[in-house]
Amino acid sequence: MARFDDKAVLVTGAASGIGAAVALMFAKENARLALIDKPGSPIPEEIGRQSSAIIPCDLGDPVAAENAVSRCQAALGGIDIVSYNAGFPVQGPRSDITPDEWRAHFDADVHGIYFLIRAARAALMAARGCVVNTTSIAALGGDPGMPAYDAAKGAALQLTNSLALELGPHGVRVNSVCPTLIKSPNAEPVERDAELYERVTGSIPLRRIGEPEEVAAAVLWLAGPEASYINGVALPVDGGLSASNGQPDMRNHHRQGPN
Repeated sequence: MARFDDKAVLVTGAASGIGAAVALMFAKENARLALIDKPGSPIPEEIGRQSSAIIPCDLGDPVAAENAVSRCQAALGGIDIVSYNAGFPVQGPRSDITPDEWRAHFDADVHGIYFLIRAARAALMAARGCVVNTTSIAALGGDPGMPAYDAAKGAALQLTNSLALELGPHGVRVNSVCPTLIKSPNAEPVERDAELYERVTGSIPLRRIGEPEEVAAAVLWLAGPEASYINGVALPVDGGLSASNGQPDMRNHHRQGPN
């Protein structure tokens, strides 16, 4: 028997990257899927044919989010699990972010979570279900030149914590995963730049970027019965990057004794 036999699972950001890996992994464990992604983002055929509903939606729009959740709930007969993976692509180090770009980060990373969970709240409470939000290690510490991304991801993490406190008494668990750079269309510019890729992987103790399936496995674990007493946790999936306090490696320096 699979962990998610007949569970009704809503996955956002399912067109690519982590969201696509999450959807496929839930499907392999016999979950019933409803998928949401922004308009113009085609869902891969392998995922789409295993889904009960595919809904294009801008989740930053509260009315659109409510309508999308209602359609998902109707298709699935309820909602047991929400996996939120939508996000605004990182623009890279910039000091000239436009107001529209700033708002787009928050619409995707913060407002979308709030409007989606607000619409799914009653269904999740009825199912005593759970939510797993994909945030980022950027929610745990800042990055040079990335104020919009870092601020939005930090807000998403604190929203997750607040929802865990609010919904926990109703039997609904709310957690987050915090990945570092993961192989996806957004990571391709880094992978193409050999010097940048070496600097990025050199900062990660495992010396590589992550695979979408590695994040998806963490999402499914947090959503599954093994994590039934885990609520309000931010789980880094980052190859050990967040274990560092930022100090340089000083092991090759000779230690000097007292004068």
